Amino acid sequence: MYSPTDSKESKLLQTALDDTRKGIMQGRVPLSEWDDVMKNWRKEAGDRIHAEFEQAWETRTS
Repeated sequence: MYSPTDSKESKLLQTALDDTRKGIMQGRVPLSEWDDVMKNWRKEAGDRIHAEFEQAWETRTS
């Protein structure tokens, strides 16, 4: 399956998720930051990526 948004934007957004996750694990970033990072990910591309993969799943050939 393919998502154009995922292939174009996911690397940069994944870096933000990874940096926050690592910061939380290392105690540099409060856990409360995770919700904001996820909201931003969804707003910036996550919801589009999800919709594109759903559409690809629905139109796949059996």
